Amino acid sequence: MDDDIYSISATQIPVGQSTLLPALMAQLQGIVLTRAKAQGGEVIVEDVLYQTAVKQKQASKEYWIQLKSGGTAEQWMRVRWITRVAPDGSIWIYQVSVLHTKAIPTDAKTFLTKEEYSNFFDEFYPE
Repeated sequence: MDDDIYSISATQIPVGQSTLLPALMAQLQGIVLTRAKAQGGEVIVEDVLYQTAVKQKQASKEYWIQLKSGGTAEQWMRVRWITRVAPDGSIWIYQVSVLHTKAIPTDAKTFLTKEEYSNFFDEFYPE
């Protein structure tokens, strides 16, 4: 875990501007995914279900992203974007991610789904 950076970020779309959600999601995801692909990295996408704070299952996508520098695989990132409508009608977008800053000696998806990583993703419940 010394080689990992854990992060949760949040973006709020104000009430009445929900039509911006698709474009904003595309922009947030595109920043990460386009960079990885442009540098020859790999992106693995999987449909997942996560549990909300009220114990409901909600669909999402999870990404395993290889970030290369100088043509060699140096880092892998696991990221999930979650959207939630707040009681006031605004929309929150959460980016939950972990960046492993060293090369992974095995399959990245297997490595980044180990318990210490899965707990971080599974135990985040947007309120």
